[in-house]
Amino acid sequence: MAKKGDQVRSRNRFCQLAIGLLIGMFVRTGEVIALPDVCTMANIDSSKLPASTDVVGYRAKLTAECELSEKYLQMKNKAQIRYGISLEQISQFQALRYVRRSSYTAAKYNNTPVNIIYQIFDEQYARPELRDTKVWDGFLKGVETLPADRARLQAGGQLEFSDLMRIHRNFYQVSDENGDAANNPMPGRIKPPSSNDGHWWRLKPEDVESMTKVVNGINETYLQLGLILSGVQTMYDAPYLSELISVRPLKDGTGYGFYGGDSRGNEQHLENIIAVVNAMLAQARETGVMVRNGRLITPGELAFLTQQFLVQTHPFYDGNGRTTRYVQELILTSFGLPYGASGDLMDDDVTTPLGDYYQTALAATRALLTSVDECLEVTYPAAMTITTNVKSEGRKGESQTKTETRPFSSIDQAALAYECRLLN
Repeated sequence: MAKKGDQVRSRNRFCQLAIGLLIGMFVRTGEVIALPDVCTMANIDSSKLPASTDVVGYRAKLTAECELSEKYLQMKNKAQIRYGISLEQISQFQALRYVRRSSYTAAKYNNTPVNIIYQIFDEQYARPELRDTKVWDGFLKGVETLPADRARLQAGGQLEFSDLMRIHRNFYQVSDENGDAANNPMPGRIKPPSSNDGHWWRLKPEDVESMTKVVNGINETYLQLGLILSGVQTMYDAPYLSELISVRPLKDGTGYGFYGGDSRGNEQHLENIIAVVNAMLAQARETGVMVRNGRLITPGELAFLTQQFLVQTHPFYDGNGRTTRYVQELILTSFGLPYGASGDLMDDDVTTPLGDYYQTALAATRALLTSVDECLEVTYPAAMTITTNVKSEGRKGESQTKTETRPFSSIDQAALAYECRLLN
């Protein structure tokens, strides 16, 4: 008799196959349904929305996301037309896709180039002359495929299990980053199942109750969305499939710890979130509305839900953060949204409830765009302006102010504010 986990896995694969056949039918008939952008979704008539859901709240979220999308597009055009650059060349915009905010702030204070912030060996941090760009170069190589993946989703494609393995593997093209931590990342392979996974961190006795409440709330959200199973379904054969994160006694009996996804559930959890993403994308193409078990979902919510679920699963030995944020960026940009200020979210993406995390993510993205826009509107024009005093002819002792604008390409990048400098 097949186990519950196997039955669920088979059902998810069937759902993915059905979605694939449906998309394939549209492709064969020349009627590929493109993915709508977030502003198109925001303008869909309310009569097409399910009456039993929070339509007002959903509308407000879509409006906020549409405003971000429009701001992002305006800034992209401004950067290209005025300065001949892309936003990805601007230090803070590109770095905070990958670099933690605290690390970026420290680098700014020390005037450390972005491409050598992260190193593989501890000695490289202690001795700056030993630093290299391998980690940063690996990140850049990893995100090279994002435009092609985005075009595929926008044209009717699906997210596949093999995509996650490829995305992870691509971040290790420059180096396996097997440094002092002795973490072999096993590029493109998830961790093998084990009944002996360790805790992520030890909880203080006074925090156990509050963290348990948070964890239970997050798992309840996943249960409602069909991302995990109920305890009744899994209590005998796979109890680890009924929760993604947990608070449990430490194995040495000295207290309680926080535990991420059980490695025995890695494959199932990945297939679950992939199935949900593809189902939502199919709905967006077909109706312009995404609904999961009675809950309206915006593009931003889908992106940040997916990133949170994947990072809490932690299916890889290393590189979970950059891989999950790649998928987040893939979903966001497929709907016309900016990447998201990941560097400001790394301390919140594991134990923050989805609703709060979504609001935090939107606020951080909005703040990042505002800061980058200041580079475009204030910092760059000021650096391009040259003001000189020219002595007036025929008027003794008098001079006039002469203002000239020099090419943006001639600006000394080192003289600019750190966050506005262009990356090589």
